[in-house]
Amino acid sequence: MKNFCAFLVLCILFMAQPLKAQLEQYIDLLDRTWQVEFDRDEYIRTMPSAEWEEFNKLSYSEKRKHLDRLYQNAAASTFEFKSNFTFKVKMNGELLEEGQWKVEPDGKTIVASNETGFHDIIHVISISRERIVLNSEQYGRKVSLIPLQKEAQ
Repeated sequence: MKNFCAFLVLCILFMAQPLKAQLEQYIDLLDRTWQVEFDRDEYIRTMPSAEWEEFNKLSYSEKRKHLDRLYQNAAASTFEFKSNFTFKVKMNGELLEEGQWKVEPDGKTIVASNETGFHDIIHVISISRERIVLNSEQYGRKVSLIPLQKEAQ
């Protein structure tokens, strides 16, 4: 029994190492300010059916204006993740949300929340220094983030 308990402790420690390494990698990759990379074609292609029906009722020029507004909003939005597990979302420099983030044990899910009731489960599709592709449950949409250009700060 004593050997079995020692074996379990070793297994837990062994399994915790990859999770700790993955968490450290997420912290290293996320710890910066990101901007939205808006892809009009991807946005249209992944529209939920109800949104597509409304969009499809618009004239060509109304569709262009709608997409232009979305692009401008995306270009004006930043997501800042800090290594102390805090985040800020801003649009045109104005703070929209701030709170805490954590990585779930599956290593593929980020949970962002705050005291005002904001809560989002974000699935990590891919992550690198150049781009993060996320799928937000709250917004039901995939989003690509790229590092904020220094001159835009």
